[in-house]
Amino acid sequence: MADLHRILFFALFVSFTYAQERMHSPDEIDRFPIISEYGCSSPEDGLQCFNQKLAKHFKTWARISQEMIDSDPGGGRVFVQLTINSKGQIQKVATRSLSEAIAQMTKQIFETMPPMDPARIKGKKVGLVYSFPIYLHWEEYQPKITRADQLPRFSGCEETSAQTAEECLTLFLMNHIRKNFQYPSSAMRKGISGKVVLELVFGADGTVKIDNYVSPHPLLTKEAQRLIDLLPSFLPAKKEGVAVPYSMEFPISFALTSRFH
Repeated sequence: MADLHRILFFALFVSFTYAQERMHSPDEIDRFPIISEYGCSSPEDGLQCFNQKLAKHFKTWARISQEMIDSDPGGGRVFVQLTINSKGQIQKVATRSLSEAIAQMTKQIFETMPPMDPARIKGKKVGLVYSFPIYLHWEEYQPKITRADQLPRFSGCEETSAQTAEECLTLFLMNHIRKNFQYPSSAMRKGISGKVVLELVFGADGTVKIDNYVSPHPLLTKEAQRLIDLLPSFLPAKKEGVAVPYSMEFPISFALTSRFH
């Protein structure tokens, strides 16, 4: 019986191993993944273009707080390893930094990479493991540090304290999305799913706009825009008593197995 168990275990192990997709190193591939979402200065140079687009994606979504700057003894360095499968999807993100907050932020940013045309070897789509460093120059991110004495407040959040205002804002947005969410029928028929990450700007005039986004498909982007357009007016953020614009990231997940995430 013990021998039978060992044989069964070995068979399962072999089957599992062969079911795993082989990942390749940069030295093995003929062509680097192509990210259509961003432009680059040298499209003919695959590696340089890939690096430029990774940097652009990070810089677009990085939100550096003063606390991150003050608590980072590493001088703004973070090392990233991406595992990209043969479908062009981010399968795994590993990050390393002396600042846990920066490492976690970086991981979340690259987990929301837009779809890409995967790496190739002799024309065949293959998986790739790619490692690279990011050097943060703090002065480049200063304009993106959001500061406000009072956050935007929708109906029902007017009397909340500063400590709970952010939670109330997030809950209001989630309830609004849940109430009005409509999975695009054409996207459902085509099996299109994924996460749309929005950068929302709450204007000093009480209106909301999408300043930037990452989306797996235009059909999902269109529904996200419709949902934001339906938001009611609100009390704008304030700093020293003056109305100011306020930005925040907000994800909307489109999952075929459920109505809204």
